[in-house]
Amino acid sequence: MTDRSIRVDRIVDIAEYIEEYLAVLSSKQAVDFDAYVADRELRDVVERRFETMTQACLDIARILLVDLEYSVPESERRNRLRGAARPFALP
Repeated sequence: MTDRSIRVDRIVDIAEYIEEYLAVLSSKQAVDFDAYVADRELRDVVERRFETMTQACLDIARILLVDLEYSVPESERRNRLRGAARPFALP
């Protein structure tokens, strides 16, 4: 398996994970705002799913940057040094 095919497989895995998370979030759309605000556990689930999906999208961007032989932006390198951006890991 080539490095490129490994990266493509990784992008597909991450995209499928995002799709699963979107399905979970979709099921939460029926909750009205007052119920959402009152339910801390629900808010935690929804907010964490959004955070995880955002990180997954950033990881796809990093994979594409490597594949296209672009460098990672300086701001991202600084974030990594501070530990702000961690690679996405499937459970």
